[in-house]
Amino acid sequence: MRQIAIFLMLICGFTLQAQHIESGTHWYNGAIIYTASPLQSGNVLMSATVEGEEIEFMLVPETDKLDIFHTAQGPNDGYMPYEEGVTVKHFQEEDFDVLCFYDTSGSLFRLLSKTDEVDNKILNELHWMGVVRGTYRMQDGTRVTIDWDKANVGGVYIPVEAVTFNGHTTGLISFDGEGTPLSGPMEVIYTIDGLELHAVYFDDYGTWHRLPGDGILLTECDPDSGRFDFANNMLLYGNELYDFDEHMLRLMRNSILACHGYVFKSKDLKEYFGNEPWYHPTDNNDDINLSCIERLNIELIKNQEK
Repeated sequence: MRQIAIFLMLICGFTLQAQHIESGTHWYNGAIIYTASPLQSGNVLMSATVEGEEIEFMLVPETDKLDIFHTAQGPNDGYMPYEEGVTVKHFQEEDFDVLCFYDTSGSLFRLLSKTDEVDNKILNELHWMGVVRGTYRMQDGTRVTIDWDKANVGGVYIPVEAVTFNGHTTGLISFDGEGTPLSGPMEVIYTIDGLELHAVYFDDYGTWHRLPGDGILLTECDPDSGRFDFANNMLLYGNELYDFDEHMLRLMRNSILACHGYVFKSKDLKEYFGNEPWYHPTDNNDDINLSCIERLNIELIKNQEK
């Protein structure tokens, strides 16, 4: 576990200083928000309430290891989302404050980031839309740009929003685009080239079902950014990666490097990124400097590929 601490301090440029997890601070894991409550014992209770169920776990400081904890059961018999004994490393640098979770093999598999936002629904919508948003082209050539709360469909601006249930995203997106090809709630399927959208309907019990008919294919077409550009610009948490297959994960991970001009040795990666207008190979891979977000995302994706 000592190698984990040294490695992450090197990749993120953090100094080894004790960082206090303050009482009442909020921590987001890509799905729910935990509240931190330091105890007199020195442990930190992380707790949340989801649909009336108490979820909690304890951060127990490792002896003589600054900012390193292991997980333990909380004192209130709430549901524990992690196995006991998972190693957690706390990093803080300016406005970047994150808890990193490692499995028994030393691989990063989850993140919690400190947030001032206390509305779980808002964070979930923003995070999911951050993955979906982009510039695409339909099969008939119509240009579609999806942003945080609106879309441009062939020059027509329409409202758009993530469909949620009890504050959690459902994998559906709703377009208020009557008279355009994009109208009503649609299921979003991630593809290597972009998105596949399928119209859905809700039954009397609130369950959604896919309507018959072919889906609408949206092919990413932004000349200035790649299919997986979001992995360079937003912190991933681990749970959202389940929606991507192994091949897409590999391309996502390497696209982070490609955005910096990394020169690949693998033939398939050379061909894939060589066909992208935004890819400009560098003269020296050693001159590439990745942000901490990019490095953490690479580690998360690499673990998910396994």
